[in-house]
Amino acid sequence: METTTEPATETVESGTQLPPSDGPAPESSENQATPPNADEKNAADAPRDKKKKSSVSGEMQGDPISRKMFLYAKLFALISIICIGFLTALYLKKRKASHPPLVEAASETALFSFEMPLLHVVLTNEQDLRVELAFECTTKEACDFIKENPEQVNDILIPVIAATKPEIYENAEQKKLLRQKIADQLNTLHLGGKVVEVNFNNLSIEGQSVE
Repeated sequence: METTTEPATETVESGTQLPPSDGPAPESSENQATPPNADEKNAADAPRDKKKKSSVSGEMQGDPISRKMFLYAKLFALISIICIGFLTALYLKKRKASHPPLVEAASETALFSFEMPLLHVVLTNEQDLRVELAFECTTKEACDFIKENPEQVNDILIPVIAATKPEIYENAEQKKLLRQKIADQLNTLHLGGKVVEVNFNNLSIEGQSVE
């Protein structure tokens, strides 16, 4: 009678720890993983660096709309400065025209004088004006020229006085401006000197005396 022998089987109960084997222990997955080489690492970092640089350059360039607004602001500021300068120059010019310098100058002293005979002028409103003019000159030659050339002097005086209005002679400031205008017109002649003052004496309009 034949007998069969069954191979012995070892049952391992759950929770039973097997004894360590004498062979070399398998290396862990961490030890088996090999680090990437330097070239691959640099290649991986390159896109990030490029993206970072592009974002920085984008920030430096700014939004196109913002750049346009900045340019418009600069242009507006430049136009404002030009307008302010132009208006200031125009204001100073008008102010200088309305307040001309006085006839009298510190460096020009009247040394000689001459009183002109009574002058008869018809004003713009057809009123008669009669006045005696007294001139103060820097040289004797200037007063002598006025005295010796009455026709040439009247050709200057009569149009200037005839263009005035009666109310001008009642205003001290307006009278001063008129006297200065007469002096300036006379100084355009070759007097050999200069007229620095013109005074109105015995001024009357339609027979009424005006101070």
